[in-house]
Amino acid sequence: MPDIETHTPAYLLSSHVHACQAGTHVILLDLLQDRYLAFDAVASLPLRRWIADWPVDRCDLKDGGNDGDIRAVIEHMMRKQLIAPRWHVDTSARVRLSGSPSRSILEWPTQGSTPPGPRHIRRFAFAIGTSLAERRLLSMHRLVLRFRKRQQRIDRIGAAVDANELQRLVMGFLRLRPLAFGSKDSCLFHSLAMARYLSCFRVSSRWVFGVQDAPFGAHCWLVHEDILLNDSLEHVAQYTPIMEV
Repeated sequence: MPDIETHTPAYLLSSHVHACQAGTHVILLDLLQDRYLAFDAVASLPLRRWIADWPVDRCDLKDGGNDGDIRAVIEHMMRKQLIAPRWHVDTSARVRLSGSPSRSILEWPTQGSTPPGPRHIRRFAFAIGTSLAERRLLSMHRLVLRFRKRQQRIDRIGAAVDANELQRLVMGFLRLRPLAFGSKDSCLFHSLAMARYLSCFRVSSRWVFGVQDAPFGAHCWLVHEDILLNDSLEHVAQYTPIMEV
C-alpha cells in the first residue's frame, strides 16, 4: 500500500460503484452486489487521502482515524471490490450527473387526448414483458449496462420530440399502466418499463437514482432533457442523485 505521508490518492471507486454525500453520510451504490452502503461523512474524511473520488464536501483531513484504522478500511474495501488502484479503473464510461429537472410533465395542464390505439397497446405490452424479463433474469449491474447501451443507440437514431407529443406518450403509458401494475409498484420497474415504452417511439430518457439519509431511502425516476417524466419535482428534491444512466 502507498505511503500515507505522500497524500497522493492511489485508489478510485470501482467502475460499478457510485457514490454521493447525502446529509451526514456518504452513500455507496454497489451495482455488482445490488446494495447500498453508508459511511459517516465526517468519520470517513481520512479516506480522501486514499480514494481520489471519495465524495465529501470538506477536505480538512487533519482530524481522523489513525493509520492502522484507515489501512484496515482500505483493505476491506479492496476485498469487497469497492475500490481499485486508479490505473485499473476505466473512468471513460462514467456518466456525470446532469442538472436537476426544471419541470415535471405530471404537473402540466392536461391536454385533450385520444385513448391509446392498437400500436400504443402493443408497444406497452412489449415494454412490460421485456422489462419483467430483464428485472428477473439480469443482475442490477447488467441491467444498467443494457439500459445505457439502449439509450445511447436511441440518442444516435432518435428524432427530436416536441413537448406535446412527449406528454401524449407519457399520459398514454399512465393510462395503460393499470392493466399491468399499480401506481405504487416499484419505482425501479416503473421507470424501466416507461423508458422501454418511450424507446419504442425513439424517445430517449435518463434514469436517475437518488438517496436520502436519516432515515435512509432510495428512489429512481426518469428525465428527458430538463423534464421529469414520472414524478413530482417536490418529491425528487428530497433525494440526492447518486447515479444517472
